[in-house]
Amino acid sequence: MRPKPQQILKAREMGVCPWCRYPTEGLTGEFCPECGNHLLSGLGPPDPGNRKRGRVGMLLALVLIVLVAVVQQTGGSGLAKGGGPGGAGGTGGEALPPDAQFEIMAKIFTRFQKMTGDKGLADQAVETLEQMASGEADRVRAAVLAGELKGVEAGRERLARVEKVLPEGSVLRGDIETVRGVYDGAAVEPGAVAGLKKRHGYFGELAASYGLPDTAPERARLIGGGMGLLILTVLVGAAVFLSFVAGVVVLVMAVVGVSSGKVRPAFVPPAPGGSLAIEVVALFAGGFLLLKGVLAVAEGVLAPGQVMWLALVAQWGLLAVFLWPRFVGARGGMRLLGWYRGEGVLKEVGCGVLGYLACVPLFLFGAAVSMVLTVIEAAVRQWMTGVKPPPPQNPLMEIVSGKMGPLMIVMVYLLASLWAPVVEETVFRGGMYRHLRSKWNVVVAAVFTALCFGVMHAYPLLMMGPVIALGFGFALLREWRGSLIASMTAHCVHNAVVLGLLLFAMRLLG
Repeated sequence: MRPKPQQILKAREMGVCPWCRYPTEGLTGEFCPECGNHLLSGLGPPDPGNRKRGRVGMLLALVLIVLVAVVQQTGGSGLAKGGGPGGAGGTGGEALPPDAQFEIMAKIFTRFQKMTGDKGLADQAVETLEQMASGEADRVRAAVLAGELKGVEAGRERLARVEKVLPEGSVLRGDIETVRGVYDGAAVEPGAVAGLKKRHGYFGELAASYGLPDTAPERARLIGGGMGLLILTVLVGAAVFLSFVAGVVVLVMAVVGVSSGKVRPAFVPPAPGGSLAIEVVALFAGGFLLLKGVLAVAEGVLAPGQVMWLALVAQWGLLAVFLWPRFVGARGGMRLLGWYRGEGVLKEVGCGVLGYLACVPLFLFGAAVSMVLTVIEAAVRQWMTGVKPPPPQNPLMEIVSGKMGPLMIVMVYLLASLWAPVVEETVFRGGMYRHLRSKWNVVVAAVFTALCFGVMHAYPLLMMGPVIALGFGFALLREWRGSLIASMTAHCVHNAVVLGLLLFAMRLLG
């Protein structure tokens, strides 16, 4: 256990090591020859390596993290990257399938509007999708939704507006005629209907089902299930509220415990001068950037599904960075990074669950900050351009959209609930946080680590509040427990629960 400042002063007066009580009379060095810890502070021995390697490693890690962040923000290749916006076909002759988030929003609006019959919700649904539309294919889809929720005439009007800007020979012209034929109750070629469904997914199926009874199986699966979604929303909301209340209680207890000295951190920061921890961070960032480059090249020669599989499998290869301590001959290197039992695996896991509850208020605060910033940014963009911007894209929607097979969903779930907690906690809380704590205090080191952790994700910058907040909370767990088991547990609980709920919601949407 790290000694308190008053314990260090008292030990100095007594002529003993504040850590192990070893006699220090006559010693000239700063570190105890028995336990290796610093005699005049709460620091442990320096990590393996040296100051020069530490400076180079820190600079290299920061440069690589910035490069990864740029790639993530500019749509570089990655697991969460889909096939592009649904309207990417623009006004040309071919239309790409709808974007996952665009389609999910339509499914949610349709089910709730059909359940409530709210005309205001229908207006909001169509307006939202028209704002999200990134090309004429998306505008055709928004028109189909308008025809479903606002009436056929609203759909016809929007289809006519889109048709005016389409070039001759565009496949979208044929799709518009097919939709009109369905609305008119005319006989439509089966091939035309099949093409409509293939190009427009949910929207094509919705248009093709027009005129059928709402209870017909092929139509009920497209517009039904609103009550199930409502129940899930209420249950999740209640769970979040209870978790928030419990988290606030845990946070207050933690603050009181730390202030009174009853809760003492188990983490021992190293003395300055080492480099092993930050070298692991630099290697991981470099490996991640290399993986992005490989996937970008693969996109030019492989099918999208094959690229996704390559991303899912290759990402596990980054576990190789954990071999670095052994490669440089650093004995106990993984222990320095937090890989040890602490006070016992079960107790550390329990502390991780308790710690996650304390992270829930931080997570919600980060989400609130992101929402406020997003609203402000949208208002500024609308003021400057006169056009209301679409909602920000969430790359997670492509993953949970149901467009991947069961095996791929399992691989994604394992990546989120196993790979991410193990690898990201080892790199950021095990490596970066440890290195920074040799010179910085808890708060500064935790904030900086959380920022680096956040920007390496593919979320839009203004939407990173929740991720950064969680990263800050996980760093505090590392400080409290020393071992990474607690922060890995909290990370695993969050990812597993959130992704599981999203997958279940997508199952309800069909």
